[in-house]
Amino acid sequence: MIGLEDGPAPELALGTAVLELLTRAAATRPLLLVVDDLHLLDAGSTAALLYVVRRLRDRPIAALLSAESPLAAHLAGADVPLLPLGELEEEAAGELLADHGWAPPAPLRRAAVTATGGNPLALVELAASRSPADRLEDVAGRIAVPLRPRQRTAFLRQLAGLPAATRDLLVVAAAAVDVPAGAVSAAADRLGLDTDALGAAERAGVVTVRPAEIRFRHPLLRAAVYLDAPHHARTAAHRELAKAVAPHDADAAVRHQAFATQGTDDELAGALEEIALRRPASYTEVAVMLAAARLSESAFDRHRRTTAAALAAWGSGQADLARDLAVVLSTVTAPPIQARLAWLHGLLEIAGGDPVSACTRLERVADDLLTVAPGDAALLLLLGIAAAYDAGEVDSWRRAAGTVAGMGHPVGQLGEMFGLALDGRLPAAGSEPSRLLAGMPVEVGRHPGMREAVVMALGRSGRTRVLAREFGDVPEVCAAQRTAGMFGTLAMNLLWLTDLNIHLGHFDDAEASAEEVLRFTRDTGQRSGAAFALAHLARVAAVRGDHTQCREYAAEALTSAVPTLARVAAAHASWPSRWPRSPRATRTRRATGCSCSANRARRSPTS
Repeated sequence: MIGLEDGPAPELALGTAVLELLTRAAATRPLLLVVDDLHLLDAGSTAALLYVVRRLRDRPIAALLSAESPLAAHLAGADVPLLPLGELEEEAAGELLADHGWAPPAPLRRAAVTATGGNPLALVELAASRSPADRLEDVAGRIAVPLRPRQRTAFLRQLAGLPAATRDLLVVAAAAVDVPAGAVSAAADRLGLDTDALGAAERAGVVTVRPAEIRFRHPLLRAAVYLDAPHHARTAAHRELAKAVAPHDADAAVRHQAFATQGTDDELAGALEEIALRRPASYTEVAVMLAAARLSESAFDRHRRTTAAALAAWGSGQADLARDLAVVLSTVTAPPIQARLAWLHGLLEIAGGDPVSACTRLERVADDLLTVAPGDAALLLLLGIAAAYDAGEVDSWRRAAGTVAGMGHPVGQLGEMFGLALDGRLPAAGSEPSRLLAGMPVEVGRHPGMREAVVMALGRSGRTRVLAREFGDVPEVCAAQRTAGMFGTLAMNLLWLTDLNIHLGHFDDAEASAEEVLRFTRDTGQRSGAAFALAHLARVAAVRGDHTQCREYAAEALTSAVPTLARVAAAHASWPSRWPRSPRATRTRRATGCSCSANRARRSPTS
């Protein structure tokens, strides 16, 4: 018996008693002893546990103890195996985020790993407790990600003993992401802080000071310092940092001004919009454009910029955020914004929803805009044709093409071209796309979706597919979009490129493009896009005579295509999967390149 006398029990007696208790518990089956946060236990309990752990080798007992990093001093020399846990690699971090309901595109995933230092708990908090817009603001701002109170306390504990002047100076440093150390010093001087006080933080290992920047030991330590500071201290830091960096980095100055501004500021909103437009369809554009919308004085500018952010969210692969923003804007009635929202809904439905609904919505909004904004109406109808093709809705295709054709010169030529392409009668001569686009009204010809629309029309007519691939510079455009992180747009262009390459006999290129689309669409839950990628892979497998792989791809494609009404994807998948297993069939497949699957889809849109 122990503990019957006053005062602490002897360590040896306590350790022996705990070991005996565990040994008895493990008499009938193996036992696992798990102790979390060992550093929070008192010295006596820790000593008893370590006494036990060192004596488990001949017993059916295993122990797993966790402690903060850096390890507590009492673990030094404890003669127990240690496994330091570093940051998660990007792939593992992506799997963890996906398990908690967030599957960001690769650039945003990398930014999330950078902002959290790969800390699993911080990644879980980022994914589970924030809206898509909040998550983006946390990651794109690169200053602070959400921390649980216990996690924040653990990091702030590392500042214990630092002078108050040092802690005040660390708030400025925490706000100064990618800001030179000299600018931080200048901002601190403006706030009346003594920069020499930073020496105490250096000696404690909290920060490293270099001419290029002041680097915190861990990104979450920076976040903890920033989040723990009063709001007025953070805004004051951003305000003075904006002044300090303005002569050297105008964009950084604008961003810090935005962090320091409460209420609206049209001039600042315009400057942010200019920054956003220099980073098209990237997660940075979305975050900066949303900040510009927040600062906009008029409702129209606020709605216009939010719509631009929503379209950029789709373009950068953030479909969930694009949908959230579309809901916020659902009551807006201004025709230009309605047109952009209809375009957004069409893209979302084509990529990951129901292309039949996309056809209906795009036609309806286009009809409303025919008299007040004919250019916008034409663009919506052209996107509607793309949705009609995916849905196998030949009548909708003809109706939309006829409406555009009826608009007269020069937009009408595009409608006529689509009508001819539907029946495979588009002549190679006289369909030069450069000449067509050169004659378009500015708002139509320069629209970012117009070039893809023309490529799509040309790609539906066998005699002009080479022209479509060359005119669209599709491989080069895809490479640029991949580099810029424009994954929503990239997926659509890659599907067109895959289809063109299959018809042109470039099967290796087609397979590589389809596999890239499949990875992205699976990550982001875009079932229609995944169905098309799988269907194209089935076609390539059919051409190569790989019956097993063809049927596997086709079956999976149909699983996604049928519920989402992606009928052409279903047609592409169902044709090769039914092909008979015979040498003659294989030879025929190789000769035709499976091109008849597209013709079958056009003849039988409901297949």
